[in-house]
Amino acid sequence: GVSKEVNNIVAVGENAHFVKADGEILVTWDRPKKIGSNGWFINYRFHQPDLENILRQRLDTYTNVSIKLESTVVNLEQDENSVEVEVKDATLGKNIIFKSQYVVGCDGAKSFVRSKIGGNYIDLGFHEPWLVVDLLIKKPESNKVKDSFHYCDPERSSTQVYLGEKRKRWEFRLNPGDDPHKIVEPKNVWSLLSRWIGPSEAELERAVVYTFHASIASQWRKKRLLIAGDAAHLTPPFMGQGMCAGIRDACNLSWKLNEIINKNVGDTLLNSYQTEREAHVRKFIELTIDMGKLINRTRTDLLLGPAKNSIKGPQRISNLLPVLGNGIGKREKDWEGRIFPQAQLESGLLMDDTIGLRWALFSKIRLSQNNIKRIEQDFKRLDVRILSDFPEEIYDWMRKKSCVAVLVRPDRYVYGTAKTKKEIVFLVSDAMKEIYG
Repeated sequence: GVSKEVNNIVAVGENAHFVKADGEILVTWDRPKKIGSNGWFINYRFHQPDLENILRQRLDTYTNVSIKLESTVVNLEQDENSVEVEVKDATLGKNIIFKSQYVVGCDGAKSFVRSKIGGNYIDLGFHEPWLVVDLLIKKPESNKVKDSFHYCDPERSSTQVYLGEKRKRWEFRLNPGDDPHKIVEPKNVWSLLSRWIGPSEAELERAVVYTFHASIASQWRKKRLLIAGDAAHLTPPFMGQGMCAGIRDACNLSWKLNEIINKNVGDTLLNSYQTEREAHVRKFIELTIDMGKLINRTRTDLLLGPAKNSIKGPQRISNLLPVLGNGIGKREKDWEGRIFPQAQLESGLLMDDTIGLRWALFSKIRLSQNNIKRIEQDFKRLDVRILSDFPEEIYDWMRKKSCVAVLVRPDRYVYGTAKTKKEIVFLVSDAMKEIYG
């Protein structure tokens, strides 16, 4: 992947604090200072254009990928076998037709693809204009505080975010009567920032007013058209989960489209896309809305969803790890439909680098030849990687779940677990029936 390149442009995110106007800390969201169970730190901060540049550079190396800039999709027509995509190419000065088996619209809040799918946006009740200010720090050595701060001030809510030693971001809620055209003027921006920083310490890179929304599209698919990311759901930025949710959409879709296109699985597999992802992203959006209410002091008594009262001091938030909605896999046990931990192998590689976009069966007991023969065709067709020797973290996970095996989907969510050899056979057979019918 691009992990080495990305590590060069990210900063590990530290704690986030919700602070009253008088300086009292209401809530602290602790961020672990060590690698988490997924093989990475739980939180990273970065400048999005830097990430996009890395992704585009890597995409340029793939012969089967083409990037069309200065192009606008103007029409979509689908039949039983394909989708015709009509694109207005500004560089050529004409329209071009492309054919595809499926189209995934990752085209933002005003999604053209969503308009072709139909349906509407379900309003979750949060719409606020905020001023977003990006600063370039003149003396990086002075930018040492890596925690984030949400200032819960009734006069004007604001947020301060560390984006690496050379960058910092502030966000200010617009109050009634604020002119969005005037508030972005440098003198007005610096006036808002004066409590923390001035022009001698930083350069104003940009100041833009955005309206933060919370909503979910009612329909994510129509036959061969699908939507993902902001086209499917909008999340206020207080948790930094908007892009994360879009990446989760892509992970959910990618393995299912791979099964359909390359293994001739029926497209009913895609019926699980919205049911799984909508329930998952809704949990994040609802918590983010609660955070927004706390920042705005519209609920002074608010105890955030996964927050816990401390004996002394502020409330503390634990990290949210919701289960997928109903779809592919069992949901009989609490851990089924949740993300599976990723450990580092003796080689130094993470499990993702060795398994790839495949199913994986982790088993503490070795299957007999008789067991394997019974489900050999299932293993081959599902393309299951069988692992019987793995890091201690995985053994520990199994001990806590009282199981001897776990079947993990290509997107690394737990399909199901087994307590005996016989249950392992049934587990793989059940997956086959769900995927292939």
